[in-house]
Amino acid sequence: MVPENAKGWSYRRLFADYLQDCSGIIIRDPYIRAFHQIRNLVEFLRLVNEITPIGDEVTVHLITGPETESKEKLEKQVENLGQVQDSFAGTSTPFTWGIDASLNFHARSITTDHGWKITLYRGLDLFQWFEFSPFNAAAVMQEARMVKGCEVSYIRTDG
Repeated sequence: MVPENAKGWSYRRLFADYLQDCSGIIIRDPYIRAFHQIRNLVEFLRLVNEITPIGDEVTVHLITGPETESKEKLEKQVENLGQVQDSFAGTSTPFTWGIDASLNFHARSITTDHGWKITLYRGLDLFQWFEFSPFNAAAVMQEARMVKGCEVSYIRTDG
C-alpha cells in the first residue's frame, strides 16, 4: 500500500526487484496520454535501462488507450509516444507501443517474461502534481514527490 501524500516512493523502490533479470516487459495502462503520463513512462524506461546489465537488453512494450478528447490531442499522443520509441532505440531498453481502443480496457499492470505481474491501481501515474523547475528536487528525484495513495500487488505467474 502506497500511502496518500507520502514522500520517499519511487519506481525503483516499487519495481526494481521484480524487473531484475527479465528480458521483456509489457505495460498495460490505458492512460498514457498527457505530457506528465508520458514523462512517467520515460522515467520507468530509464529505471529499466539503469538496472539492465551492460550487454543485455530488455524490451518494453506499452499497450495504452487512445486520447479521446480531440483529434489534435490524439495526434500529440501518437507523436510523443513515437518520440519515446525513437529516443530509446539503440539503448538496452528498446521500446514499442500500441493502442487498444476497446471500451473495457481499464486494468493497469506490468508483466515480465520471467514470471511477475504487478497490478497498479493508478498505473504509472502515482505522483501528485508538482511545480516543474530545474531547481526543484521533485523534478529529478521521484522520492521528493508526494504520491497519490494506491495499492500495488505483486503476483507470481508461471513466467
